[in-house]
Amino acid sequence: GHVAVSSCGCHHSPSVGREPTSYHKADWKNLNYDMKKLDWDRIIGSHDPCESWEIFKTVLSKLCDKYIPKKSIKYQFQPPWFDSDCAKVLREKEKWRAKAIPQLVQRRITKNFDN
Repeated sequence: GHVAVSSCGCHHSPSVGREPTSYHKADWKNLNYDMKKLDWDRIIGSHDPCESWEIFKTVLSKLCDKYIPKKSIKYQFQPPWFDSDCAKVLREKEKWRAKAIPQLVQRRITKNFDN
């Protein structure tokens, strides 16, 4: 039968220095296919829940590395979520800002002379 686990002393630390992944470009079909074809009874076997969890995470991590590409970060201070869509919107914003600033300056000059 199944055993409920409330706490087993498993400790995990967040990944440090990992490249951000590009989930929208992932090959989910093949990742799921490979997960389904694995013989989990043989892989996990009679390990305790903590060991089984660690084994599962290792297998899943290897498959994710295989099927989910990494994003490249071009600049040191660029956040992982800043992708090409964000860059496009930012360029558009800057274009409109460049058009608006001369108009704002002209209005201020005109307003100052009207007073």
